[in-house]
Amino acid sequence: YYTKEYHTKEHIIIFTNDRDICQMVEYDGVNIYLANLKEYINKKNYFMYFKHDHRNIRMLKTFCGDSSDNIKGVAGLAEPTFIKHFPKVIKEAVDIEYILNEAKTISEDRKNNKLKPLQVIENIINGVNGNKEVLGNDLYNINHQIIDLLNPMVTREAKHLIKEEAELPIDTDNLGSKNLLKYMNDDGFLTIWNGGISLFCQPFYPTIAKEKEFYKQNK
Repeated sequence: YYTKEYHTKEHIIIFTNDRDICQMVEYDGVNIYLANLKEYINKKNYFMYFKHDHRNIRMLKTFCGDSSDNIKGVAGLAEPTFIKHFPKVIKEAVDIEYILNEAKTISEDRKNNKLKPLQVIENIINGVNGNKEVLGNDLYNINHQIIDLLNPMVTREAKHLIKEEAELPIDTDNLGSKNLLKYMNDDGFLTIWNGGISLFCQPFYPTIAKEKEFYKQNK
């Protein structure tokens, strides 16, 4: 939601290993730093790292599911199989209706050619999930609503808090290690952190210095 609201007002870099977040490259100027790849991903170079158009991230997750988020996709359907049967996702944006119509066409063609039905295609048509439950189109509608981060499910109160935090001026008087330690203590972080405090705080110091300098320049 933050990215959706502020990508036109500031340069946004998202540090993550969560591939779902790659949906944010849809917005111009947004870069995703994928820690395991050690690369910046954006709308222009997405195709160099993935085998599908960035606009189809939601479709892949809607149909294939996402085990890390406990989202059940179509039984027996993995990303390579999805791309194999629906190659249009490599270069063009598609929607749920297109995939279902293509699946029905594949099924009819096999029947007309007296070929054995493909179970995974039949599962797509009938909306059979990984638990072997027949959900029909409800499977895709529910999955898509959860997965669609371009239209995130955020409460009105949460939206208000995000905007309030994002638009507050920088309080340079309270920038420093003492305030950082206070927040760490208030959050309960100090009770679980076993490493050295100075080691943890060190990366924050360059950011603090930049914020102070930015404040001076824009005061």
